[in-house]
Amino acid sequence: MRRSRAQILLAILDLLAAQDRLKTEIVYQVNLNFRTIDRYLETLVEAGNVSWNERTRMWYLTTAGREAADHLREVEAIL
Repeated sequence: MRRSRAQILLAILDLLAAQDRLKTEIVYQVNLNFRTIDRYLETLVEAGNVSWNERTRMWYLTTAGREAADHLREVEAIL
C-alpha cells in the first residue's frame, strides 16, 4: 500500500523531531529517493516547518514543524 503525502511528511517531521539529520539519513530512514525527498523538503521549508543549517549541513525541525507534526497526527487519528 502506498503512503499518502501526509504520511510521508509526518515521517520526515517525526524523524527530525528526534534529532537533526543529514539529507542522506532522511532518505534512508523515510525510504525515498533523493529526487523525491527534495520535493518534500522544499514543501516543508516553504511552510516554515524545517530548515537547513549550512554550517553543519543538517536539516532540523522548527517550532512550526513540531506543531505541524502534532496536527498531522491528529488528522491521521481521525482517518
